[in-house]
Amino acid sequence: MENVKPTELSEGKSHNLLLFTFIMEYKRGTYIWQGESESKETACFKWVEELKTDEIAGFSKKTRKKLHTRLLDVDNAPIAIKNCENVWCMLFTIKKKSILVNIIQTEKPIQNSTAQSSAF
Repeated sequence: MENVKPTELSEGKSHNLLLFTFIMEYKRGTYIWQGESESKETACFKWVEELKTDEIAGFSKKTRKKLHTRLLDVDNAPIAIKNCENVWCMLFTIKKKSILVNIIQTEKPIQNSTAQSSAF
């Protein structure tokens, strides 16, 4: 995955964060996660780290660790979906079980917290 590691996000610096949605299909279940990140690569690592293994049937901490290791392999990088913008997929097989992951990047609207109203 372009040699990006989750620790490469610098602390204390201002970053343009994007919103990512991950939709995982595993053992007849659908699991959805949303989070902010600078890129789809760093979002992938964040998603894996935040997977709640106790809420996914048959998905252990060991499975999560294997998934994390697979993400480090450039051959497992997200694949762009043809004719779609900012949509990718990944497919893994762990313990003879398929894990299909769809990733959608959404531009987050800029929220202006200093907006003021004025009277005419």
